[in-house]
Amino acid sequence: MASDRRALVAMGLYHAANDGTVVAIPALFPLLLAENLLTSFTQVGILLAVALGVTVVFQIVFGTWSDRGPTRLLLPAGMVILGVASLFTALAQTFAVLLLFVAIGRIGASVYHPVGISWIGRVFKRDIDHAMGFQSALGDLGVIVAFASSGYLGLLFGWQVPLLLWGGFALAAALVGYLLSRQVASESATRGTPKTPPWTKILRRVSLWIVPLSIGGAAYTITIGFGNSLLVQRLAFTEDTANFVIALWIGAGVLAAYNYGRISAALGRFRSLLLAYFIVGIAGLVLSLTPPPTLLIPTFLLFGVGLFITYPALFAFISESTEDVIGGATFGIVFGLQLVGGAFAGYAAGVMADAFGIHTPFLLLMGLGFAGFLLLWGATPAELRSQRPGKDISEATG
Repeated sequence: MASDRRALVAMGLYHAANDGTVVAIPALFPLLLAENLLTSFTQVGILLAVALGVTVVFQIVFGTWSDRGPTRLLLPAGMVILGVASLFTALAQTFAVLLLFVAIGRIGASVYHPVGISWIGRVFKRDIDHAMGFQSALGDLGVIVAFASSGYLGLLFGWQVPLLLWGGFALAAALVGYLLSRQVASESATRGTPKTPPWTKILRRVSLWIVPLSIGGAAYTITIGFGNSLLVQRLAFTEDTANFVIALWIGAGVLAAYNYGRISAALGRFRSLLLAYFIVGIAGLVLSLTPPPTLLIPTFLLFGVGLFITYPALFAFISESTEDVIGGATFGIVFGLQLVGGAFAGYAAGVMADAFGIHTPFLLLMGLGFAGFLLLWGATPAELRSQRPGKDISEATG
């Protein structure tokens, strides 16, 4: 339906604004370190861990809420909270104030993933791989633009300017997204959701994917939080050039996510997921050695392809094994698990970088990638290994 397609575009816009605004701060980490607003990589790790911890809690809250009634206003409301917090973050003059407003912004950023992804899973069951790839690609596009522009704008006009621009964009996305989705039928509590979601049932159904989800979140957090500083400190890149390389990494991921439906059709969903984690492990090893740009940049590109196809693949598996009436609660748990991995990895990577060097977070990345590969190889049931894209797997996953 045309209204569903417009709403899918709205979801993509929300995702782009959400993820772009969120990563504007990590894109500015080298500048914030130079300005002494951040004084150590451990503070970087604390900032990442607190931001992700707040998101874990509120994603579960909003995901559960979305299963009980209308959600059309919830998505733009999250964008408003995120946008306003980004504007106030630009006023921070101490680490404590910076941490406070980043945490508040993450409350708003907690809405999209459980609410938007579960909506897509309900509406686009027959074309789930393509729909997940589309929304994922637009979210990644927001991250690309944030990284490609924030370092340059920060150097040219001051670190506050990117935060002001992304805050304004989030507010604009709230309005445009609301208008695009205004004709979508209102979702109501008549879906029969119980007052208390069946948490045990949800955890049982996603149990196979808990560790891969956590590893994917950890890999993303390590690279977003420490990739540009690695390039600045070990290879003497300027801040804007380092952020451009990270943007290329995300760009490769955008193309892979956008074409994930084709990748899944060609390789199979499980095989593409298995290969992706192996690529993450190899990339972590190479990046930890900080090779010259002729090897480093292709490694980042391949790494982007591998990491970013794990997301729609995992979300598609989970969506197909979940009833509509608990979709929001399920994805609240799913993204919470993903961010728990990111929170622990972000803090650990910051401590490792201070103690042993900025390259060591990527040794952690290597170990996580290979762990994900080995876990999937050994623990995935045979019926999922051989599954063709689009096949219903609710029976296979409990």
